[in-house]
Amino acid sequence: VAAQQGMVEPMTKSKLDAAITDVLSETDEVLLQEKWTEILTSIHEQAIYLPISRLQNIAVVNKRLNNFRSGQQQFDIPLTQLVAISGSKNLSLSPGAQTGLFVDVGPMNPHGYRPNEFFANDFVYEGLVKYGPNSELVPSLAESWSSTVDDSGDETITFQLRKNVTFHDGAEWNAAACKLNFDHAFHVSLRVPDYHGWYELPLRIKTWTVDGDYTFSLHLNGSYAPAVQELSFIRPMRMLSPNMIPDDSLSCPGGWGTISHPVEDGVCGGTSGIAGTGPWKFVEKKTNLRSMNDSETATSTLQDGETVEYVLFQRNDNHWDGVPDIEFLKVVTYESHSAVRKALESGELDMAYGIGPLTSADFAEMQDAAKKNVSTLFNTYIADPLNTRAIVINSGRGVTADVAVRKAIIHAINKQPIIDTELKGLELRTDS
Repeated sequence: VAAQQGMVEPMTKSKLDAAITDVLSETDEVLLQEKWTEILTSIHEQAIYLPISRLQNIAVVNKRLNNFRSGQQQFDIPLTQLVAISGSKNLSLSPGAQTGLFVDVGPMNPHGYRPNEFFANDFVYEGLVKYGPNSELVPSLAESWSSTVDDSGDETITFQLRKNVTFHDGAEWNAAACKLNFDHAFHVSLRVPDYHGWYELPLRIKTWTVDGDYTFSLHLNGSYAPAVQELSFIRPMRMLSPNMIPDDSLSCPGGWGTISHPVEDGVCGGTSGIAGTGPWKFVEKKTNLRSMNDSETATSTLQDGETVEYVLFQRNDNHWDGVPDIEFLKVVTYESHSAVRKALESGELDMAYGIGPLTSADFAEMQDAAKKNVSTLFNTYIADPLNTRAIVINSGRGVTADVAVRKAIIHAINKQPIIDTELKGLELRTDS
């Protein structure tokens, strides 16, 4: 956002913000295409973004595991479909993390941000909908939904919730549990830019209501086309057991303290444990000093000199969408990329997935070994593109405030050698 501050007519930063706000309420497909074309063309002409390549997740998977598929988001690691055709029903994983190499899952608060890790929260917690193949939204804890717009132009989205679902601690999933999560995660004090207002949906919501045991409705200011899509985000709106939500404070991380707001202040107290409805249940966080259960993980931080060795999850035998073949999932820390590679090549580690565990050079060499059958221990995979690697040029300061300078920089950069040398040719060049 700061890089856009130097945008000039005909599309200044304020006009861009207004245009995006307008297009997000547009429902006519033809007008939607026209408006987005105008916005993207204007941004292109400002020469702020230099796309380099299509970011793709990579994976190395032991051949004893069958039926691998890539996730639909960067930190979505789908493991429920995997089948162990030999050896143990337990799986060891080195995941791509926000820290690069995996370090810790944090408190696993579904209503917060770092140091919570996307992939771990995605194992345990589910939302009303989820992001499916071909960019389609598919049901999760909501079986279906419908939208109506009243005479004033305000939209109501009504969700029919899935029945016979329980949280990992035995609590029932229903509209009351859904409302409680919204009461905490989307408290008025948190629906501001400094907290959850970094995306649009929290800013558009007026209120929410329970309209039956398994019927829940969101009431919006105006109409907002991406509303349901934004409920697929891994954070900050995934469903936590009511038993883990505090009675005398909000579920937001305790370190946020008291958040002042003209309507009502929010007092953040964190959560008391880890229990969602997802296919994997938290079991243990093992450090070099102790074993931490879900309550200790949710409510305490690591001590000086304390490091995580692994985090253990167990399959949810009562999951509404079927039971995984894998019984236990062990997420392991490693000190270096070379240590991850060594563990994969020895068979100690079953899988490395995502951007972070392996360098591009290591993966390229392992991919070559797999193709040539030099190694018969593992398969390698490259996922479809998920997003774009780009250089962002600040238009609001220094010499790059001049659009001519920005254009000169963009035209001077040869992308393909960067992809070939730094990324070992693993990603596809892009110009948009």
